[in-house]
Amino acid sequence: MTDISSVATEGETPVNPYSLLEAVNRSSDTAHTGWLIFLGLMAYLMVAVAGVTHQDFLVEKPVSLPIMQVDIPQTQFFQFAPILMVLLHLGVVAQLVLVARKTLEFDKSIRLLETSQNRTHPLRLELHNFFFVQGIAGPQRSAVMSGFLHAMSWLTLVILPVVLILYIQVVFLPYHDVAITWTHRIALIVDVAMLVLIGVFLSRAETSFFKAFWRTVASHPIG
Repeated sequence: MTDISSVATEGETPVNPYSLLEAVNRSSDTAHTGWLIFLGLMAYLMVAVAGVTHQDFLVEKPVSLPIMQVDIPQTQFFQFAPILMVLLHLGVVAQLVLVARKTLEFDKSIRLLETSQNRTHPLRLELHNFFFVQGIAGPQRSAVMSGFLHAMSWLTLVILPVVLILYIQVVFLPYHDVAITWTHRIALIVDVAMLVLIGVFLSRAETSFFKAFWRTVASHPIG
């Protein structure tokens, strides 16, 4: 998430940052709410999965969902939990791609009003407080704070969802159900592929995947 491109797509004309600010803030508010819901659901699933023991698998005890106090058969829970995670992850990332596009355009247009490479324009202070938007077009910050904002993006949007799907698979392995285990593997592959195909637009302004991907590789080949 640290590679935030301010390069315009060929043929584009800069927009007025004052008129774009309201649209960015409105989209950021919606995306921020969706991100919070996604975090809550990830924590909820993790608690539910963590409560399943080997003894529960042996006696086929239903999975008890916290708070709701609802029991779900083990096989059904472990079969559909990763699928639910992938769908929720896809929805959040797709929403943030739309926000990123507007925010990158805002950043590009407001840079034309700044006299240096530093983000000093007062209009940046009116951006929504969502860390994702602040990391792209917020005011100038220290390296520590900037690194924290980008780390939050990587941790909550890339690392934790993938780790949770892996965790569900590892917990269920003692049950030895080949079909459900393959469901977990496919869910993991689909989630990673989604991050590669869609997530690249979280940091690039290009509309073509190959342009965005290769410019990202050229800028940060190791990352």
